[in-house]
Amino acid sequence: INWRNYKLNKQNEQLAETVNKGSVLTIYNIEVEAIKYKITGKEATTKQAKKTQKIRVCFSVLANPIAKAETKTVYMQLIDNNGIVITGNKNVSVSISDNQVVCTDSSEFNYENIEMTHCFEWERVHMLAAGYYLINLIIEERVALQTTLKLK
Repeated sequence: INWRNYKLNKQNEQLAETVNKGSVLTIYNIEVEAIKYKITGKEATTKQAKKTQKIRVCFSVLANPIAKAETKTVYMQLIDNNGIVITGNKNVSVSISDNQVVCTDSSEFNYENIEMTHCFEWERVHMLAAGYYLINLIIEERVALQTTLKLK
């Protein structure tokens, strides 16, 4: 009986690992825009770092029937040319493989196992410098997607 229990426990562990791998959310189709405010107060996209007031990030999430339908948190890292994470008013961090990682911002969305799109905005505190910025989107303790943003 002990041997059977041992084998069943091993099978259960392997099945749990397979389910964990299959329940990972897939993020794709990321769009990042630098936004400025016009004199009229309306928002417009910009390519200029000194005019950028906020960064808008939109992405899609694939449907995954294995994943838990629940409120998910996506974390964004905005990393400058020097490899420094740009931060704002909030202290945001996330754990990845038992390491605390500093993030620029986070946003929650309600995931219901269907394909969906989510957008969020981060308002800058200090003026951004011209150059390339790396944007990491982190979800469920892993970097799910990366892209770059060029500001003049």
